[in-house]
Amino acid sequence: MKTSQELWETIERLRLLPTSEVERVKTRWFRADREGVDDASNFARWLIANDYLTKYDLEEIRHGRADRLKIGTYQILKLYEAGPNQGSYLALDALGRKVLLDLVEEKLAKEPDVVRAFEAAAERVMGVQNPHVTRVIDFGKSGERLYLVRELNDGVTLAEVLEKRDRMQPKNAARLFSQAFAALQALHEKQAQGGELSPEYILLASLGKRGRIVKLLRPGMPAALFRGSASVEDVVRALRPVSRPENDVFLLGQSFYHSLTGRISEAVLAGGHSTRPVRELAPDVPELLAELAEQLVFPDVSARPRAASRVAKTLRVYLASEEGNQETPAEEEIGTPTEPALPALPTETEEEPVEPSFGKETQAPANRFMEFWEEFGPKQRDWLFFAAGAAGMLLLLLLTVLISGIKFSHFVFLLMGGAISFLVERVVQHRRPVNELEVE
Repeated sequence: MKTSQELWETIERLRLLPTSEVERVKTRWFRADREGVDDASNFARWLIANDYLTKYDLEEIRHGRADRLKIGTYQILKLYEAGPNQGSYLALDALGRKVLLDLVEEKLAKEPDVVRAFEAAAERVMGVQNPHVTRVIDFGKSGERLYLVRELNDGVTLAEVLEKRDRMQPKNAARLFSQAFAALQALHEKQAQGGELSPEYILLASLGKRGRIVKLLRPGMPAALFRGSASVEDVVRALRPVSRPENDVFLLGQSFYHSLTGRISEAVLAGGHSTRPVRELAPDVPELLAELAEQLVFPDVSARPRAASRVAKTLRVYLASEEGNQETPAEEEIGTPTEPALPALPTETEEEPVEPSFGKETQAPANRFMEFWEEFGPKQRDWLFFAAGAAGMLLLLLLTVLISGIKFSHFVFLLMGGAISFLVERVVQHRRPVNELEVE
């Protein structure tokens, strides 16, 4: 585009700016006294510098791809080229909130079977309400473009953690995958497949000072749907309602094995030869975790755990036993500066919560005082109140005399002390039946 006016007309046509900003931009830029007002390059740089549009927006406009900046009601801001959201777009919804937007591969979006399977799968995933599953907000079709909208989370992937540390500490791995298998179970309960379950698609999302929480990045959706050269048949099969949940359990189990050993399992989905024992690669892994990881990738399909809930429960039992043997409370975050910490495990209905042990309970000082106070009768407590009030008032009187030299207030203060003590005791006695009734 050669002139600022042409660029501005494109921006207005695509409604890339909120209505409240349109007049403001026109007033600020298109001034009679502005030098180079017709230079489209200067106008583009000014829009970027003032955060009206992104560099990605203007590059797409410059290359004649302006129509790609608006998908349904969503405005695309940029393409993630690296990190956990690689291949997805950062977008704004109609209310100005940031979301992730995935575009189905153009060839696949033209296939009626893929469109039907995609819409049904998206509906199933949208029905999943679990904190460890990335929430699917919306899906739809804009022209010939099929899209999926997900919540935006900051964090690092398990693959990034393993790249830096080779493998995780056993307890950290158990905590992470107890959440991941719970998320997988939530998907299966809605008949949704697990989607991508490799370390690249397991996110350790940031919760600020509270640590991190595990989230499955692409629930119910194969990555090949948005990029790659998968066949229509393979994509449709990956979008159907879950029929063999043990397959997803195996795939997530491979990630668990990788996290414990630092090695990728040699097992394959349909059986094959045995993979190397966990404790041979990582001798410090507890026997229970080692046996579980080996069962998950066992060559004999019938010997593998079939339900994700059973694996999650086993991991929670292990964590409860470990935390019960330590002096630190179970809620304390774990991890090191180079390994993200995970928050405490959520309690699920199928298992009773395990309360951390803090040793014998000690009686609070206030309770000991109340027991001592109850040993006195009502009249004795009246006199004690009176004496304590009188003593307090005498001390106050002494300070008053020392500071001001006024002595006529002696008698007044004594009377006030006695009266206040008596009134306080009466109030306590009056409220006591009410409090006892509330306790019952």
